[in-house]
Amino acid sequence: MEESLPIVVKTSALFDANDDKSSFLIEKLQAWINFVALSAQWFADESKVINIHLTLMPEKPYMALPQQSSDGWIKITEAGLTGLKKCETGNTYFEAIIAINNQDLKEMMEDGTTVEPQLQSLLLSACNYLTAHLSLQKLL
Repeated sequence: MEESLPIVVKTSALFDANDDKSSFLIEKLQAWINFVALSAQWFADESKVINIHLTLMPEKPYMALPQQSSDGWIKITEAGLTGLKKCETGNTYFEAIIAINNQDLKEMMEDGTTVEPQLQSLLLSACNYLTAHLSLQKLL
C-alpha cells in the first residue's frame, strides 16, 4: 500500500497524459512543495496533520466547471490566485482546483524555462492561501 504525501499535486487538461517529462515535472514539484512545507515545520504537530490536494488546470477548462456548487466548493478570488477550494476535517484537509491564467500559459509555452518557477510560485500561493487561518509559517 502506497502512502501519499501530505501535499498532492495533480494536473487536469494541462499536459499530455503520455508525456513523461511533464509527469516527472509534476512529481518533482510535488516533492519540492512537501520539502518546503516540511522545512517550515508544517508537519511538526502530528495531532493536526495537514493534507492538501491541488489540481492545476488551464483557465479555459476551469471556467467550464460549475462555479457555484452545493457540495462544499468555495470560489477563490485572491490576488494572483483563481480557483475553487473545499475544506474538511477540522480545516486541515483541503482540496483545490487552481486555474493557470491564459497569459501565464502563453509565457510558459513561449519560454519553457519559466514553467517550473511559475508553477512553484502558484503552488506556494495556493498552499499559503488555503492554510492562512492555521497560523503556520508562510511558505517561501
